[in-house]
Amino acid sequence: MLAIILFLFNASPPHEFVEYKYFNTLEGGENITNYIHFLDTLTTKYLVAIAISDEGSPRSEELKIRLNLWEVNTSIKLDGEVHGL
Repeated sequence: MLAIILFLFNASPPHEFVEYKYFNTLEGGENITNYIHFLDTLTTKYLVAIAISDEGSPRSEELKIRLNLWEVNTSIKLDGEVHGL
């Protein structure tokens, strides 16, 4: 992946924008570590939109595993329904 941008919104209506984070994972090293750490600190307090600027594969196997685990283990309750992210 060339770059990943995460957009955070409040999980409670009206789902206001909170902040965004940019990670240049193509450079590897600390960028990937910071991204993984940020994913690990997210809570159900936020809705998260992830934008990837390149369709290429992650260079880090750990990053690939963390992304898959985060996707499988994360869900949000909207309008009484639970939706996986």
